[in-house]
Amino acid sequence: MAAWGTAIFSDDVAEDVQLHYKDLIAEGYSSEEATKILVEQSLKAEEFDEEDTTVFWLSLAAIQWKLGRLEENVKKKAVEIIDNGSDLKRWDDEPSLIKKRERVLLKLKEQLISPQPLPKKVSKRFIPQTSLRAKDVISYRLQSGKYIILKVLGIEGEWDGSKYPLFEICDWIGDEPSFDKNEIEALSLLREPWENGKLIKLAIFPQRKKERLSKRKSNINC
Repeated sequence: MAAWGTAIFSDDVAEDVQLHYKDLIAEGYSSEEATKILVEQSLKAEEFDEEDTTVFWLSLAAIQWKLGRLEENVKKKAVEIIDNGSDLKRWDDEPSLIKKRERVLLKLKEQLISPQPLPKKVSKRFIPQTSLRAKDVISYRLQSGKYIILKVLGIEGEWDGSKYPLFEICDWIGDEPSFDKNEIEALSLLREPWENGKLIKLAIFPQRKKERLSKRKSNINC
């Protein structure tokens, strides 16, 4: 069970449903179209089991209600799951959490059968990207005003489409650097501060659309 709590969206599947549904609405799809796409992509996937299916309908109903787009068939499926207790089966190994989950589900049911809010506008989600490539070298300005030098090991990708560079850190800090290729290659890399410590790696990516890595980094041509 890929859940880290009893809340509706404290689950990998539920989190995926919420984000993907909002992404589709932001792209201009109707709720019915978004639901159809999610069903095709998720429910019909081979790795989706019975537990995932209950989470799918509960989380879809929850996000649809929240955004003022709850469809009657989605509501019906979610309420049926709550009433028949099928979702609670996945918590059999966690008896101390069953009551908490049950309260969460009853609260969700009360919400679903109540008047939903007016449809809310959904803005497109900011998904971090990068123009850097493996073996690029950049300088990065710290909050102190000093610079460090980073070498790009590779580009990491996340399930939500975001991409960010993974760096090795050169064992150097100072004022804005002006090194040539040979000097860069000669720099040692920062390691963990104990004998035979592993190389320290660093990932940097913006949390918000206005927070750009480019504001604090400069490419070093080498």
